[in-house]
Amino acid sequence: MPPGARLALAEEVAAGTINLTGIQPGAPGSTAPVPAHCHVQGSIAERTGLDGKPYAIGFDLRLPAQWNGRFFFQGGGGTDGVLRDAIGVLTGGGNTSNALMQGYAVVFTDTGHLNEPGPNGPYQFGLDPQARADNGYNSMAQTARVAKTLIRAHYGQAPERSYFVGCSNGGRQAMMMTQRYPEMFDGVIASAPAYRVPLASVQAVYDTQLYARAAAEQAPPGPDGRPVLSKAFSPGDMKLLTREVLRQCDALDGLADGMVNNWPACHFKPEVLRCTGAKTDACLGPAQVEALQRSFAGALDAQGKPVYSDWVFDAGLHSADWTRWKFGDATSGPAYARNLTLMTGGLAMFFTTPPTVTSDF
Repeated sequence: MPPGARLALAEEVAAGTINLTGIQPGAPGSTAPVPAHCHVQGSIAERTGLDGKPYAIGFDLRLPAQWNGRFFFQGGGGTDGVLRDAIGVLTGGGNTSNALMQGYAVVFTDTGHLNEPGPNGPYQFGLDPQARADNGYNSMAQTARVAKTLIRAHYGQAPERSYFVGCSNGGRQAMMMTQRYPEMFDGVIASAPAYRVPLASVQAVYDTQLYARAAAEQAPPGPDGRPVLSKAFSPGDMKLLTREVLRQCDALDGLADGMVNNWPACHFKPEVLRCTGAKTDACLGPAQVEALQRSFAGALDAQGKPVYSDWVFDAGLHSADWTRWKFGDATSGPAYARNLTLMTGGLAMFFTTPPTVTSDF
C-alpha cells in the first residue's frame, strides 16, 4: 500500500446484482448489475480534524476479473460525504450498463468526510480547513494515485488509459482535475458541471430572497411566520410566463417549435405581464415581476458587476424540475427548494471563512 493508505476490505464478488449504498432499497436505481470482481475499500490520511472529529479519505475500488486495461474514476455529487459503490455510473439518460460491466477498474471517494445527521450534517466538515481542501480537490488526486497503485499491484500492469467521469459536483471535479492534475487522466467527461459553486451559491441565496418577497405578496406566512417559498408562483403563473416567453421569442430562430433557441435575440421583459389592477390568472403581481427581472439579470456586486451569471428565458420555466429547484413544493416553510437545501448550507459552512454554523437555511 502507498504510505498513509490502509485497506479495510478486500473481497471477491460474484457476477450478479448488488444493492447500491446510499439509495433507498426498492427505489429506481437502487440495484446494479456487476461482473465478477475484486472489491476493495480503504482510507487515506486518517487524522483528527481541528473540530476534534475523525477524518479520512475513504475510497471504494472495484477490479473486474475480465479487465479491459482501463481505469474509470467515478465523480461524486452534492457535498459528497457518502462512500458509494464504484460501479462507474454513466452520464446521460437511458444507460442500462455501467463501466464496471464494460471491464473498467472503477474507483469512488467520499472526498474525505462522512455526512453527519441533521439538516446541516452534510456541511459540518466545513469547520475543518483540511476537510475543505480534501472535498475541493485533494481527495480526488490522492484517491487516483492509490487506485492506480492498487490496479498495478492486482493486474501486474498500470492502466493503459484513465478517465474521470462526473455530473454536477462530479462534473466540477472533472474540470478541476484537468486544471490541477492534467497528467492524471487521458480524458474527462464533465457533465452539467457545478461551476464556480461558491458564487453560484451567492446567486442562489439572492434568488431565494427575491422569490420569498414574491411568496409574501401571494400568500400568508407559514406557521413559522415566514413566507412559504413554494407560493411565490402558482403553476398557472409559470405557465402564463412560459406562454408569453414563447409568444415573443420562439420564432426568433426561424421556427416556431415550442423552444427558444436564439437566446441572444430574446429580449423578454417580465414587466409585460405586470397586473394593472388586482392579481388575476392573466397577470403577475409586482413582487413576482421584480423577482423575475432581478433574478434573471443575475446578482450584481457594489460596482454593478455580475457576481455569477445572468440567465435566459426559455420554454422550461413552468417545469416541475425548475420550480422545485427555485421554490420547492412544500405547503409550509421553505423546505425542499434545492436552492436552500443544497446551496445555502454550503455557502454558510464551507464557502465562507470563518464558517457560519447554522441549521436554519
